[in-house]
Amino acid sequence: MEQGNIDVPRLLALPWDLRHAIWSLIVPNAVHLFPYGERLAVSACDPPQVRDPRQFGDDTRTGSLWGYSYADRLRSGWALHWRCEEQQGHRLGPNVEALIMTCKAIFRDIIEILAEAQVHVIGLDTLEKLLLSPEQVGNERTRERRGPSFHAPSVNVVEALMRPRKVYIILKVPGAFCRALGKSGVIAATPATSTTGNTEEYQNLHQLVDSWRRIGEILSRLSSLIRVDVWIDHLSPEKWATFNERAIVDPLAAFARKYRGEINTTVHLPYLHPLYERTDLHFTDASADGLCIERFARQRSFVQPHDEQARLDDFHNDFQNYHGNLYITEARFAPTDDVNDFPYLARFAEFWRFSTIKELADAERLLIRQGVDVHAGNAVFEHLMRIIEEEISEHPWPPRVFPGSEIWREFYRKYNTSEQYVIDEYQGGLGGYTNGGDI
Repeated sequence: MEQGNIDVPRLLALPWDLRHAIWSLIVPNAVHLFPYGERLAVSACDPPQVRDPRQFGDDTRTGSLWGYSYADRLRSGWALHWRCEEQQGHRLGPNVEALIMTCKAIFRDIIEILAEAQVHVIGLDTLEKLLLSPEQVGNERTRERRGPSFHAPSVNVVEALMRPRKVYIILKVPGAFCRALGKSGVIAATPATSTTGNTEEYQNLHQLVDSWRRIGEILSRLSSLIRVDVWIDHLSPEKWATFNERAIVDPLAAFARKYRGEINTTVHLPYLHPLYERTDLHFTDASADGLCIERFARQRSFVQPHDEQARLDDFHNDFQNYHGNLYITEARFAPTDDVNDFPYLARFAEFWRFSTIKELADAERLLIRQGVDVHAGNAVFEHLMRIIEEEISEHPWPPRVFPGSEIWREFYRKYNTSEQYVIDEYQGGLGGYTNGGDI
């Protein structure tokens, strides 16, 4: 703001650190950068809650806006940020939009705050657009005449976000992408999709794999980077443990090794069931050569093409929702439910003395390595939970012996809280079943 004969607002007279603290209460600390026609647009990010492995993604069944179906949300490339997708028309929000339009001095302040935000990008095509100039992705000064909810930010806002310091890449890929990546990180020479599938689908897959192979090159050209997060999942019910995640992540791992100590690099992958981990295919530690590994719970419902004969033949037909030519399969009802990519103990995690699901998974992994049949031990425990829920006081199940029973019983005594729960709820009922001897 030109001073001249105009008084400078007291707010702008404050030191930068105080103005920064004030603006940070209004400006989002995470945003989404996404294609809007031929341009890039920006909207605020409302960070989603971490999905609990005991849940199955049922929150996607309901939403605040019409026009988005359950199937749309399950297929959305925005993944856990599906609510952000539905609210993208609000852009940065009325408060921030108003501040940007106030004066040049406040505009510059807001731009500097936004430059510190974590920038979420949906897909590799959007990421590659960050390498272009703002003019190449469209002049954002021209506003769409569709009402305030569709207003695009000025070119300066997009330009600031195209030099991100912290970038979060969301990759919700087809299962064929995960299968296509071999040890060399290249697509198979004769994949099934090239001969029996759709040619366009194969070309898209090839382009996606090629872009992923160049992820290190792309990220290295973002000169302001200090942190990179990459979230990867696939769209099919196929268990994550069946894929070679080391080969999938290898292009990013190479980048992490090269910039170790300069750029904090984290990959977010689906949970692995400890029983099916293989050190040659999977990451079993929290870090590897400068790359941090975080885990998340997958959604358990998936959208698949509608095949009428398959629908008629499907034994689990009652557990599917049909939407025109699509149907939604809920993996929790599959006959192989006991090999889901989640720890066995997660279902009743509240009865185990672990502060996080990760701690619980680590403990279960150790039990399996010690030769304990955790599935059998947990089956006994879940039977106890059904007894408690049904308020049955007699002892209906004789003691069971299974591999690692002694180790399991010691683990149960140390970490399980159901005995105290029973004492509190039933004043010592259920007799000997609460003393751990049959567990």
